[in-house]
Amino acid sequence: MELLNFDKVVVGGSLTALLYAYKHNLPIIIDQAHIPFALDECPKHWDFSFIGFSSKLTHKKSQIWDRLVFLLSMAGMVIFPNNIQSFRQEEGVLSIIMNNNQRFKISYNEIVEFDRDKNEAMIVYDWFAVRSGARHDHELIKIPDTNFVHTLMFHPSTRAKTRNDVKDVCAVSEIPESEINDLEWSESYVRMRVLQLMKQQGIRGQSNGYNKKGLQLHYAIKIEHMYRETRYKYDNSIQISDLLKLKLNQDSDLWKLTTNLLRGMASTLLE
Repeated sequence: MELLNFDKVVVGGSLTALLYAYKHNLPIIIDQAHIPFALDECPKHWDFSFIGFSSKLTHKKSQIWDRLVFLLSMAGMVIFPNNIQSFRQEEGVLSIIMNNNQRFKISYNEIVEFDRDKNEAMIVYDWFAVRSGARHDHELIKIPDTNFVHTLMFHPSTRAKTRNDVKDVCAVSEIPESEINDLEWSESYVRMRVLQLMKQQGIRGQSNGYNKKGLQLHYAIKIEHMYRETRYKYDNSIQISDLLKLKLNQDSDLWKLTTNLLRGMASTLLE
């Protein structure tokens, strides 16, 4: 069994944990990768220009997560990337078993942990294919004062042989883990609620000619449940907006590596 020693180490796999490690120039152990949800976008006031993202554009949180993992990995600051089978914390020591069953112990003077305070409710994403009613200007609908289908996220369809202007929809709910298989939280109930909300927003199905008065007719909205995705929600005491305010150590090897890599990426795009 090999022994590694660190003065200070970060443990966690969320965007918050990665940004903390980057801003503080610290090694990180990603015990479980918490990749942000595919459709989640960064708030407009988040400025990640220091890692190559234009502040004038909207970016997905998963893009930021990928870039931070890449930069920290290139700097050799991600310990055992994509290779941890099991992880156990004892007093002052981390015991790690790799995918090849190799064992390590890591001692430290200080540890900063993220993604440990699990919320009772899970975030549930129900993905629907919109068969009729897929062409409209809506992108995001938020419904206040409810945990059941509190957000509808419309996005360009990734289904094969669909037109560029076709949108599918993902419904977001927060459901207690102990109740997630109950009937009232089921995919069928979510589907009925999504149809109701789409109609309330004035979304209509495909056109179906005109009536005798010359008014446009439409088929009913038709949606089909594709799959459900569930994620735990963690409460971290440190906020991303606060981490973004921290100054970068521009004398660090990590920052020098970042600027060199971004310069190389920019040159490649220009070519």
